[in-house]
Amino acid sequence: MNSRKTFIQAPKRIGIVGGGASAALFVIECRRRLDPSIELVVFDPTSETGRGRAYAGPDRGDLLNVPAALMSARSDDPQDFVEWLKTQGRSESSFEHWPYVNRAVYGDYIVDRVNSVPFVHIAARVIAVQKENDRFALTLDSQAMERVDALIVATGYRSPDLSRDFAALVPVRDRVMISLDDLSNCQKSDEILIVGTGLTAIDVWRRVRNAGDIQVDFISRRGLFPIAHEDAPVPIQIPKLDTLTPVQILRLVRNLKRETQAGWPSLAIAIRAQVRAIWRAWEPRERRRFFRHLRPYWEVIRHRMPQGIRAELDHDLKSGRVRVMAGRVKFAQRVNGRIQLELGLKNSSEVVAYTCDRIALAVGAPIDEDLDLGGLGNERGLWFIGPPARSTLWEITALPDIREQVRQVVSELANG
Repeated sequence: MNSRKTFIQAPKRIGIVGGGASAALFVIECRRRLDPSIELVVFDPTSETGRGRAYAGPDRGDLLNVPAALMSARSDDPQDFVEWLKTQGRSESSFEHWPYVNRAVYGDYIVDRVNSVPFVHIAARVIAVQKENDRFALTLDSQAMERVDALIVATGYRSPDLSRDFAALVPVRDRVMISLDDLSNCQKSDEILIVGTGLTAIDVWRRVRNAGDIQVDFISRRGLFPIAHEDAPVPIQIPKLDTLTPVQILRLVRNLKRETQAGWPSLAIAIRAQVRAIWRAWEPRERRRFFRHLRPYWEVIRHRMPQGIRAELDHDLKSGRVRVMAGRVKFAQRVNGRIQLELGLKNSSEVVAYTCDRIALAVGAPIDEDLDLGGLGNERGLWFIGPPARSTLWEITALPDIREQVRQVVSELANG
């Protein structure tokens, strides 16, 4: 899906489907390296290119989970974001958990940078794509047609849908909070169940925590929280991993941890350098095994939280203000104005009754796969960047990974 694609003639018009950070990084990189006469057209129904779901909304203190020094939008200038913060009068002391900056501030940065270069924004959703000779014909939700010479699919994530993703919660949908903005409906006397224990769930918990003394419980299949970043990760040399199965890699990494006494964050950083090669080398059966058995454990060391946030979580867990369960929601109904649930807990055949006032769905947004590509895949002139490329690249959710992928795609375009 992302192999090299060459052109008989250089594209004169490039379409970008999606208007989040992936699209913005692509526009910024193109304007730095490609012929300025090439027209760049972003198709996205939102009014602003760059924020997407990740960096939208007012600043309520939600944090990036990557240090500011790694969040530049420019592949040629690693310090661009840090320098931009200085121009905005924001120093390290402006942020409680520096070097982890507020998401909304990062959204301001991306919007500022992408708006500093020329591109066209068509405020419409692309619903279907067809190939017409050497061009792509795009059908918009207005039924208008647009044609481009090259196409970038950067659709990112969609909002979770209860009927599609969590059918058990449909009977209590009026009490299920899907977006962070829904949390404003919480009352201080509420007992809240957060479904999920990853970074999205941590964002939800921090919002609830700041609202008052509210009892919060978490539930996820394994009940695992992300670990904290290290202050100074230790460089670790590891052998090539792309010839090994998931189980063999697990054994090797456990041995390395024992021999080097390194922390899990340092090991995760070392492994990440080879993740794409590993993913490409694995057969479908090995990928399925990874998903079924190892993915949750990889995610908690790969997607880490700031140390200060982890310390707050540990404090609340110790005090009992926060509790965590390993299991899943099997049934939900409204009883006397509250939510009555049946939970299936891990390593137990019993169904446990549980009652709360609200449920926050915080398992991370699904990848937006609603675009009808008409069977197109590895076509000349078609690229997938960011989350839509996950099937072939796997590790393509963090902005530094997307920035590197964008650099490679633009290199292919520049080289014809």
